[in-house]
Amino acid sequence: MRTYATIRYVKQTATGLGNGILWANASNIIQAMIDASSANDEVWVMSGTYKPNSYPAESGGTSPRDFTFIMKDKVKVYGGFVGTETALTQRTRSIMVTNPSILSGDVGVVGDNSDNAYHVVISVEDDNTTVLDGFTITKGNANNDDAFKAILVATKEKCEFHHDFRRIFQVRPIHV
Repeated sequence: MRTYATIRYVKQTATGLGNGILWANASNIIQAMIDASSANDEVWVMSGTYKPNSYPAESGGTSPRDFTFIMKDKVKVYGGFVGTETALTQRTRSIMVTNPSILSGDVGVVGDNSDNAYHVVISVEDDNTTVLDGFTITKGNANNDDAFKAILVATKEKCEFHHDFRRIFQVRPIHV
């Protein structure tokens, strides 16, 4: 049985082997690093803008508007890194402010809100050890009555929401 957490690293442009095992080998795909993670693992995301590219299971997704970042139970995803940190405590509030990690639903024509992802992030049936921390989440457009309703697990004081068109979008912060 594994007694330690694995850290996986993400940059906007993959480096080295691109397998996420070190900053020098960072992946550029957040979802792949979440999917590869097990309970208590962490995904560290360097500053930059990232767009979802995965369909939720059983969603019948057929367009980029259905793309989302899909959280995984008990996995911790942290943003706001410079890309040199070796400990989570090195990611201070001032570092996160000057090095924002942005999850953007602007998956279609840039600046056209009508083709943005319905939900930028979803977390379904994940417990309170699931963490999304240090991100700006922006440009979701849940304007379809048939769209999945999202429950977002986040520590509200370390995530910001901007330009979300939330007629259907449900946000429920959970403090962990």
